Order: sequence, then C-alpha cells, then structure tokens
Amino acid sequence: LISSVLLKLNLDQNSLLFDMGCGDGRWMIQASMMSGCRCIGCDLDEKRLQIATENIEAHKLSGKIKIYREDVFKFASESKDLSYADVIVLYLFRDSLKQIENILFDRFKCHQTDQTRLNKAEIDVEGCDQGRIDDETKHLWIICVGFPLTCWKPHWHTVFSGLRVYLYSISSVHLT
Repeated sequence: LISSVLLKLNLDQNSLLFDMGCGDGRWMIQASMMSGCRCIGCDLDEKRLQIATENIEAHKLSGKIKIYREDVFKFASESKDLSYADVIVLYLFRDSLKQIENILFDRFKCHQTDQTRLNKAEIDVEGCDQGRIDDETKHLWIICVGFPLTCWKPHWHTVFSGLRVYLYSISSVHLT
C-alpha cells in the first residue's frame, strides 16, 4: 500500500515529506528508502516514537528522517518547516483529521489543482527554515489514510484490505 501510493508522487532526494501522527515511522522510512527524500514526523505517543526511532536507526536513515514528540495540531499550526513540505501524510482519526484539514486550509491558502509539481525547495532536514520564496507557487500532495478530507476532491483514491487511501493535489500560493 505505502509503496504504491508513494510511487505516484515522483519524490526525489530534494523532496520533503511530513508525517502528522507518524507512529512507527513506516511512511517516512518507505519514502526515504524509495526516493532518498527527507522526512519529518511528529507524534505524542512515546512508545510509538521509540519504535519509530529504532526503525529509523535500523534502516540507517537517521540523517534523512527526524521525529518530534509534539501535538500534531500545534505542529501543523506553528511549524515554519511545514512550508517546505512536498507531501503531508495524515493517518488520523476522523475528528482529528477535520481539525488538521482546517489548519492546513487556512495556512496554505489552498486551491486544488491537477498540475504537476512546480518547484522544490532545496533544503536540509535540519535547516528547513531557509530559502523559501513566499511568492512562489508550490505544489503539495496530501495523503489521507482512513478518512477523506471534506474541503477538497481527491486526485486519486483506493481501498486496500478495507483501508481507504486518498491523495489530494494542492497548489499553495502562500503559507501563513
């Protein structure tokens, strides 16, 4: 499932994936192994973060993947690094997903598009607050696992072993 979704995104070593509620890190690990992309994840569950840390270290991806123990709502609302995201993974409960959707919609001043990626920020995981030009049009993919977003129509969706996955193609003019 994860590989088939990630293949649709044309990620590369300059791409940045954010995983909101990263759990054991499987989306970030698979993305980084497949494309060499950088990843940032956040979660509050200490046990899941410990498992993620162990998995990341076992795959020798500590230089590509960073995880934080932080509330996803606070992270989505306040992280400057989010403006560099090429992909955001949301694997959350329905109520949480709605709250994150509202935050992302407000922050990204989004509109939906069928365009391909227009620009990529060339940044380092540990230096994510540099180099973005606020006026550039940036393409963003949002992956939702389990439940759909209500503000946007999915670009693509599938059901895998009873689990629904939605892919949204978003063009953002400016992050607030």
